[in-house]
Amino acid sequence: WQIDALREVTSGNTPPRIAFVPGEKTGQGPAGTRGHAETSVSRPLTLTLRASDDGVRKRRSANRPPTLGLVWSKYRGPGSVQFSDATPQIADGKSQATATFDQPGSYTLRVLAWDDSGPQTTTMAVGFQCCWTNGYVDVTVSE
Repeated sequence: WQIDALREVTSGNTPPRIAFVPGEKTGQGPAGTRGHAETSVSRPLTLTLRASDDGVRKRRSANRPPTLGLVWSKYRGPGSVQFSDATPQIADGKSQATATFDQPGSYTLRVLAWDDSGPQTTTMAVGFQCCWTNGYVDVTVSE
């Protein structure tokens, strides 16, 4: 067996590519990419993400466009985080949501970008060992 997190050997599928800042180098696969942000308690933080995929389908005969989805979650931090939409849509390669924090401190938010290899959960995509991408945003939240 050959397991490759960056390419599914039977179909040639590769993980989505994501970036937090336009023009920033994209991340792909489990290592993904990382961003940084600052906000204050109760002030919504806008989370903008660029996402793209190779379009390889799990079932080639499917009569629908290839799937590309996102799911946001709190990875670390002292308080709770409320997302305006934890599974925002991607339009023209771009997605946007907000996160609101109830306590000051250092947080890490995680976004999982998944493709047609399987639907998402907050921890990983279902399906083969490929094809999803992690993104992390380190957020400093002040009073």
